[in-house]
Amino acid sequence: MTTQPAVLTILLVDDNRDLQSVMRPLLESFGHRVAFADEPMKAIDAALRSQPDVCIIDVVLPGMDGYDLAARLRKIAPHAGIVAMSANPREPDRECECGIYLDHYLNKPFTVDDLLGILETFCGKDTTAMRCDL
Repeated sequence: MTTQPAVLTILLVDDNRDLQSVMRPLLESFGHRVAFADEPMKAIDAALRSQPDVCIIDVVLPGMDGYDLAARLRKIAPHAGIVAMSANPREPDRECECGIYLDHYLNKPFTVDDLLGILETFCGKDTTAMRCDL
């Protein structure tokens, strides 16, 4: 019996429209469902509607930083993986604090392989006998 590839529902939160125009079709090309928000309050609304498996969040957002948003999203969708991304190197004093609610951290720029490798770790989460073909 062949298992079907795992399809993730991904919430992508970034105010950079260029990144959205690249990442959304890329993720969809691998069969994933993608919701997009360009600001934190829209991300909270989208998480309530879509119940994402994975939230990929830019650290620098208007109105609320990505770390605070991650904490809120963890309460809304406790099963979801949380991936922070930033062009700035990690802040060591925030790293420990954020480790409580971040599953992964992506430094921008990142490769497609970096992103897909992280997403693969969420395939099968809360599922049984599923395989992730990324």
